[in-house]
Amino acid sequence: VMADRGRYQPTDPEEYFRNVKKAWRLDGFELGMLQRLCAWRERKAMAIDVPRNRVVWDEHLLEFAKSRRLAQDSIHELLPRNVARRYAAELVVEHASAVESAESLEPLARPLTQGQSQLSKTLRQIGRQQAEALQLAHELLARKRDVEACILHFLTSGELSPAYGGWRYPVV
Repeated sequence: VMADRGRYQPTDPEEYFRNVKKAWRLDGFELGMLQRLCAWRERKAMAIDVPRNRVVWDEHLLEFAKSRRLAQDSIHELLPRNVARRYAAELVVEHASAVESAESLEPLARPLTQGQSQLSKTLRQIGRQQAEALQLAHELLARKRDVEACILHFLTSGELSPAYGGWRYPVV
């Protein structure tokens, strides 16, 4: 239904790795590996029309990205039996290909500090109140990811994030 209205935007397979928790801890090469593995998983999930976690969980891809060599035995140890049986061979091939050709990427930004997280929570609450007053869905003003990105952008540039430009600017 949402796709019919043009609202649903599938995640870009090449960019999903940025959403993986703890990915910020990886070095540049490992992050490149994670990008390749996540892209494989996103395309696989789309092709067979299942949620991404029905293919392989983020946590598993994160572990695989840290390895320079991946064997089917280690996949079978880590993944649930039916998942390992279904995807182990493809994962080994994709991992080997990624080791050979993954680009080293710029490390991701650290997550927010405790104080910044509290600020985010406060700003999201204000955004929810403003959205209610305007009879808008609160996600349009106070989506967690957007608020956190805005805080990080402000810390580096001293300016409001571009996500809050346009029609949002006078509202926020």
